[in-house]
Amino acid sequence: MRESELISIDTNQVKQIQIEALRFLIDYLEKNKINYFIIAGTLLGAVRHKGFIPWDDDVDIGMMRQDYNKFMTLFKNDFERNNEALYFLQNWDTDPHFAMPFSKLRVNNTIYREEVTQHVNIHHGIYIDIFPFDDVHSNKLLSCIQEKGTMLLQKMILAKSRYRLTSRKMSVFYKVALFPFPKKLMIALIYAINAENTENNRLMVCSGGSYGFKKEVVEKQWFERSEILRFENLEVNAPLGYIAYLTNLYGDYKKIPEINQRGNRHKIIEKSAKKL
Repeated sequence: MRESELISIDTNQVKQIQIEALRFLIDYLEKNKINYFIIAGTLLGAVRHKGFIPWDDDVDIGMMRQDYNKFMTLFKNDFERNNEALYFLQNWDTDPHFAMPFSKLRVNNTIYREEVTQHVNIHHGIYIDIFPFDDVHSNKLLSCIQEKGTMLLQKMILAKSRYRLTSRKMSVFYKVALFPFPKKLMIALIYAINAENTENNRLMVCSGGSYGFKKEVVEKQWFERSEILRFENLEVNAPLGYIAYLTNLYGDYKKIPEINQRGNRHKIIEKSAKKL
C-alpha cells in the first residue's frame, strides 16, 4: 500500500490497534501451546494501571528462547506466503535491514515511524515487541564474555544497518570500521555466545531489553509459573514473580514518575493507518 493512502491517527487509536494485535498474538500462542509473559512497561502497566501506562507507546512480550524459536518457525510457515495477512513478523531473517535482536509483530497498512530508524528501509508499522530470554552462564568469565560480547555486537549491527546512534562521530566510526564485516557474521556470533547450554542456570537475560544487560538479568524462578492479569480488555499471562521482577527493573514501581520523565520514549515521529 502506498503511504499516500494512509491517514494520521492519534495515540489512543494506536493503542486500539496494538490491543487487537495483542489479542491476535495471544490467540495464536495459546492455540500453538507456546508460553509467553508480558514484561517491562506492559507488565508495569497491567499491575499499576490495569492496562497501558498512560504515556507508554508500545507492548512488550517475553518468551524463553525455546518458545521463541518455536514461535518464529510456526509463524513463518503459517504466514510467509499470505500476502493478505494483517501482520508481519519482523526480525533479522525476514527484514534484511532490521537490526534489533528480537522480533516485532508489525501491523500491515500502518506507519509508526521512530526517529532512530526514519531513514532505514524496513517495515515501519505499528508493532508489538517480542523478546527472547537466554540463559546466563554460571561461569563468571563466560557470563562476562556473554555480556560484553552481546552488547558490542548489537551496537555493531545497529551501525551496520544504518540505525541512528546517539553520537554521529561514533556512527561514522562504526560504519568505516565495520565495512569488511558482514552482518550475518555478527548475528551468528550473538547466537553463539548466547547458545543454550546444559548448565543448571539460575539466571536468564533479556539482552535486547532497554535497560542494559545487567539490569535485564532475572531469576528463572520468577518466570517458571504464570498468573493472569488484566491488560485493558484482555487477560494476559504475567510471570508469577512479577513483584520481584518489577522491583529489580524499576525499584519502587508503584510510584508515579515526575511529568518530565514521561512521554514519547521511542521518539515516534509519524503515526498513520489505512483509511477506513
